[in-house]
Amino acid sequence: MGRAGFTLVELLVVMAIIGLLVAVAPMVARGVLPSLQAKADAKEVLASLRSARAQAIRDNQETAVVFDVEARRYGAAGTPGDELGSGVEMKVVTAQREVIETGVGRILFFPDGASTGGEVTLAADGQSYKITIDWFTGRVRMADRP
Repeated sequence: MGRAGFTLVELLVVMAIIGLLVAVAPMVARGVLPSLQAKADAKEVLASLRSARAQAIRDNQETAVVFDVEARRYGAAGTPGDELGSGVEMKVVTAQREVIETGVGRILFFPDGASTGGEVTLAADGQSYKITIDWFTGRVRMADRP
């Protein structure tokens, strides 16, 4: 009559496979995480811009979102803002009069919902997300580009 169970060799093979998976998982995740971080950051920037537009309409006053490309930060004027995740690069195109200093610009929303318009592109590992702000309507939308 045979005994139920595993042999030592079977246990060693399973342990070796688990060890290999544990060693390889961080390398795989490192390649995926920056592009996921770029998408998450793009969604947060999108929400921040939409919120600023809604606030301008609600409060009946101009509201700005400031972008500091070199510091990789963005947020409402007068606040420290949010920082992008590591490995995520930002490019901002805005009206010339909205450039505050080198590498720092803003997108302004007006009480009627219109804006100064522009584009914000976030990219990491070949994946990029382009957020466009229509100057006439103030509409904010995002598209991903491989």
